[in-house]
Amino acid sequence: MPVLHGITLSVARTAVRLRGADRDTARRAAVRTLAELGLAEELTLRRPGALSGGELQRAALARALLAEPEVLVCDEITSGLDPATRDALLAHLAALRERRALSLVFITHDGAAADALADRTAVLDTGRLAACQ
Repeated sequence: MPVLHGITLSVARTAVRLRGADRDTARRAAVRTLAELGLAEELTLRRPGALSGGELQRAALARALLAEPEVLVCDEITSGLDPATRDALLAHLAALRERRALSLVFITHDGAAADALADRTAVLDTGRLAACQ
């Protein structure tokens, strides 16, 4: 069985601890999920300090997804991403919403990103509800 390293280990632990997956199944799920989020396996063997902010954001999302939640709170998860990576991540989340019946609470300052995912939006201004659509 391959030894787990770096981000792969961190992500795989979620499946082991929260879902009771065996180590090899968890590793395969971690590698697959990280790849779906645009992180190649070679990159995920690195330690967190060797990754960019956007790569770390995607690794954190992968960790959350391996818990197989019914509701996922995403707070500024696209803020450190280039436009192409952002669009791919939003498309992936949209597909997961349909495939897994996943509910998202998507917190962002990026109106276009919210529009890409939202069924309903709420706009807050100084902590108060300013608009709801």
